[in-house]
Amino acid sequence: MRESPFAKYHLFRNPFGELTARERAELAVIHWNDSLSWLTGDVLTGRVAPANEIRSANQTNPASQTASVKRRLALQVIGPCGHGKSTHLLALQRALTQVLARSTQAPVQSIAPPRTQPTSLVTYIYFPDEGDQPPLPGTRPVLIDEAQRMSWLRRRQLLTGDGPLILGTHVDCSRWLTRGGFEVRTLDVSHMMPPQQLQEILNRRILASRITTIQTGWAIQPPMPCAVAPESPIPDFVGPVSQPEVAYHPLCLTVNQVVALQQRFGSNIRLIEHYLYDAFQRFAEKGEPWLPVN
Repeated sequence: MRESPFAKYHLFRNPFGELTARERAELAVIHWNDSLSWLTGDVLTGRVAPANEIRSANQTNPASQTASVKRRLALQVIGPCGHGKSTHLLALQRALTQVLARSTQAPVQSIAPPRTQPTSLVTYIYFPDEGDQPPLPGTRPVLIDEAQRMSWLRRRQLLTGDGPLILGTHVDCSRWLTRGGFEVRTLDVSHMMPPQQLQEILNRRILASRITTIQTGWAIQPPMPCAVAPESPIPDFVGPVSQPEVAYHPLCLTVNQVVALQQRFGSNIRLIEHYLYDAFQRFAEKGEPWLPVN
């Protein structure tokens, strides 16, 4: 049996290959700002609208005389292909599932593969480019990937329910969401991220691909939990990054290398990962130099 070309570097795979949906969510490095607390604080934890909104609603519909108004919230993650929209949605699914499980004492279910309907707590739906469009669930929250592909009928069905809604889209959906009564926020992922953030994204792939030696033989180093930016208002979604000893590998990328990649490929993370996959494969199998920029 031929030895893996990655074993001599204490890795069990090419770090820049395709990840599972669970790994993508756990290894994500995302600066949510206050978008996450906006979704979770107002809806999932039962926070009600301010008193002036309640009075306005009661005046509009005196028969209701409700003590609270649940706002209908929608977050759209917008950007072109390869900029991390699906990764944002999978990371949000993981975070929201943990919040819901914590508030309902329900067990946290694992994230299913992409392109499927995963957990009953937070549903992820992918709309394909062709073929039949998937049905929408009656539960919320729901995450819609490639929302720009939704038919008029699916949009109408989506707007009949409450939020929160999280959409991954190439085009701005705020107009029809606002018409449907939703308060909309936009997270634009098309901009160039700081090189230090991209450096952490790429190096976490390397660190999650390490091999650990134990008495029973070779074992895979468990994936690290996803990183939450320091400015996140609710950083306790995940535990600290797991480290066997030191979270470092000799092949980790430097900031200068990452800057050179951004100068070549711009803000397209997918193109950068594809380039690194081919470069790492040649490095491991043919002994060609790793990235020349240090």
